[in-house]
Amino acid sequence: EQWFQHGWGMKDKEYRSWRGMIDRCYNENNARFARYGGRGIRVAPKWECDFLSFLTYVGLAPSPRHSLDRIDNDGNYEPGNVRWVTPWEQARNRESNRLIELAGETLCLEDWAQRYSIRAEAILKRLDLGWSTEEALTTPTGAKRKSRPARHNLSATTVELIKQLYSNGWSIRGIAKLCEVSASRVRN
Repeated sequence: EQWFQHGWGMKDKEYRSWRGMIDRCYNENNARFARYGGRGIRVAPKWECDFLSFLTYVGLAPSPRHSLDRIDNDGNYEPGNVRWVTPWEQARNRESNRLIELAGETLCLEDWAQRYSIRAEAILKRLDLGWSTEEALTTPTGAKRKSRPARHNLSATTVELIKQLYSNGWSIRGIAKLCEVSASRVRN
């Protein structure tokens, strides 16, 4: 095959990335086929059988830590939609990320959590409890919420959340703090 003439082989990161891309998209026995080829993700025809064409476009990986990424997760592996990214960038471009919009800016949950120094899990729980997006993202941990629901009436969603958290090993104090209710309410 022509790419071996140029010194590229199985141990090169770029070649492994190219083979992996093709395998994910066309090999039904690949463990990740369902998330790629099974969803209709394809490889640009000129790249399918021509490693050098692929390499000429993407270039060498900037470091051993970089991996191949599709900018649009619903798009194909094709010019304009592939790049080398760090693990941090790759994690933020997954289709499973929850995107949240605040004041016209859309970021993934982890980025909002980092910006406001609040655990991502706490933001999700706040949203599940019916907090507005602004309150969930900007209220410091431990701070009182401006407009709290009546203490005597916990919603069915909140009660279910408390039950789930408790069955997953959360402490009563931790649940009480997250849900902004007394520990005795959680026990009850």
